[in-house]
Amino acid sequence: APRIYGTCSFIAMQLIRMAQILFLVSLPIQFLTGAPIEMVIVGAGIFIAFYTIAGGIEAVIWTDVIQAMILILGGILCFVLMAIDLPGGVGQIIEIGRAQNKFSLGSFDWDLTERTFWTVAILGVVNWLMIYGGDQNMVQRYAAARSTREARKATALYSAIALPMWTLFFFVGTSLFAYYATFPDPHVAELEADQVLPYFILKEVPAGVAGIVISAVLAAAMSSLDSGINAISTVSVVDLMKPYLARGREDKYYLRSARWIAFAVTLLVILGAILFSRIEKESMNDVSLIVTSIFGGCLMGLFMLGFFTRRVDGTSATIAMALAILFNIYLGLGALGWLPPAATLGIHSYWVGATVNGFFIVLALLLSFFLPGEAKGLEGLTVWTMPRKAAKAEEEEVV
Repeated sequence: APRIYGTCSFIAMQLIRMAQILFLVSLPIQFLTGAPIEMVIVGAGIFIAFYTIAGGIEAVIWTDVIQAMILILGGILCFVLMAIDLPGGVGQIIEIGRAQNKFSLGSFDWDLTERTFWTVAILGVVNWLMIYGGDQNMVQRYAAARSTREARKATALYSAIALPMWTLFFFVGTSLFAYYATFPDPHVAELEADQVLPYFILKEVPAGVAGIVISAVLAAAMSSLDSGINAISTVSVVDLMKPYLARGREDKYYLRSARWIAFAVTLLVILGAILFSRIEKESMNDVSLIVTSIFGGCLMGLFMLGFFTRRVDGTSATIAMALAILFNIYLGLGALGWLPPAATLGIHSYWVGATVNGFFIVLALLLSFFLPGEAKGLEGLTVWTMPRKAAKAEEEEVV
């Protein structure tokens, strides 16, 4: 049951996440072409799915490398162009940002009902653990590395780059605010938050440079979508079809199934992106954080228990998981405003994920003392039972 839940929860989260990304990548193309957003979403979705299905994980990894470089270049170009156009340059961006509280980290009060510094920080830690510890998007990259040592190096490098990259793109947002505060444009006030950057690119950036910047936006989305499609295909085959739905088939059958699953995923993502284009929202970043918190369930808790404990077995985890799911539904309904305020805990939607995972971990550990399970071989499955000598020999051989 935990395996099935973990797989289904991951698939649902990825579908929602990819629909958000496909919607965002379609915005600059819509501004550029003037085509209906629905047509752009369908075209972009089919293109990304085509090379992912044709190339598999190798296509995903190597296109991600190129796309990451284009993404960073595009962000830097946007910032430089705005800084050059503004009379006061970077200093003016910082001055306006400070005056409008754009560099604030939020309130440091411990308030579960508001979006404070602690709310966002704890949500970030939960998301980071979920992505790096149990997200097939990352796991497939670990598995593609030549050795455990190389996977660790790549993870450390990515973690070191992530903070400067996020800082860069948040600063691009602040620069946009300063730019249009200095050069007001009535049309900008009519745009959603996620549409301002595409508008700036197409109206203010020279044609040749605009092509590079739009490529950067496309690169960011493609790098996430291709890996997501590949990840869902993989977990569907490995965790659902092989052990439960289609046992004992030939590898060719599973390969064909993975490609059909990728096709079905593409259709669902396209439909989801069209839905996101029609709903009111503060920004897609805010929507993403809320969705991750509410619909992420206890997936992170499952992996943390699997990695760091030896006493919680399937029975304790299943019972705790069932109760955590019910608790998650209750908190989610309250956060979405579908329950009377008096019937909710009143916590901010960002807190739902951390609260549910904490509830699940504590409950599973408590149940394990009252429901002792049968002993099973855990060699190589937890941090306490890793074959140290074999891992060390592998690393030395690669070196």
